[in-house]
Amino acid sequence: MEVNGPGSLFNAFPARPTGSVPNVEKPAEAKPNSLNDDVEISAVGKMFNRLSQSPKVRAERLTRIKVEIDAGIYETPEKLKAALLKMMNEIGLNDEDDG
Repeated sequence: MEVNGPGSLFNAFPARPTGSVPNVEKPAEAKPNSLNDDVEISAVGKMFNRLSQSPKVRAERLTRIKVEIDAGIYETPEKLKAALLKMMNEIGLNDEDDG
C-alpha cells in the first residue's frame, strides 16, 4: 500500500466546508413565565392554627372580644391602623412600608 500524505486522494473533499458559514440566530434564552413563591408553615404554626380553631379557644376569644367591645376598649388606634393597612395592602393602595 502506498500513502502519499494528506489530501493526496484523487477527488477528495474536506470533511467540513471551508467557506463562510451564514449567520444563524441563536434561540432566545428561555425565561420563566412567572415567579413562584413557596410558603412553608412550621409545625408550631400549624399547632397554633389548630388551637385557634378549636371550639373552646374560639369561645374564650369571642367572649374576651365581646367584653372589650362592651367596655369600649376593643377598638384602639393601633388596631384601627393595622386593619386599615391590611385593607389597603389587599386592594393595592398602600405604597408606604410602615405607614
